[in-house]
Amino acid sequence: MPKRNGIELIQDIRALQLRTELVIVFGYEEFEYAQKAMRLGVSDYLLKPVEEEELRRVIVACQAAKEPETSLYSPFITRVMRYLQANYQDEELDLTRVAEEFELSPNYLSNLLRKETGGGFVEVLNRFRIDAAQEMLKLSREVKIYEVAEACGYKSQHYFSRIFKRMTGVTPKAFQLDAE
Repeated sequence: MPKRNGIELIQDIRALQLRTELVIVFGYEEFEYAQKAMRLGVSDYLLKPVEEEELRRVIVACQAAKEPETSLYSPFITRVMRYLQANYQDEELDLTRVAEEFELSPNYLSNLLRKETGGGFVEVLNRFRIDAAQEMLKLSREVKIYEVAEACGYKSQHYFSRIFKRMTGVTPKAFQLDAE
């Protein structure tokens, strides 16, 4: 794009508070760029050349995220899930803050999440974070595990690695090496 880059465009779209799913297509591996894009809440990112099957998967996922009728959850919990997806990178994100955002008590929000998703707040938040981490680890073998942990909202690489292994069955490094 002349005179602009993709990050600037994403920032403009986010500033306008447009409800849209964003996907970035990279011409080359640059982790810092991907990290900035993830912090701005892009839905996914792909490396050129893009395989047709992968592009279809991303389009279907974006359509499902935009269409409320495809949601398994109530409209309210869908809004909470979207909020978590947009903010999972924030290390300070916690149940109290999210409850305040939606003008609920933390206990009530926790019960709603558990009832509709089958998991508590921490489990739901960790799912968003670990899904994003997996995508980042697939992007490059060069990215450091602590960089992925920080980009996904974890303060501690050790804690991130423990959660990652519990949720995926493998360590982040093993996942990264296997993804190549």
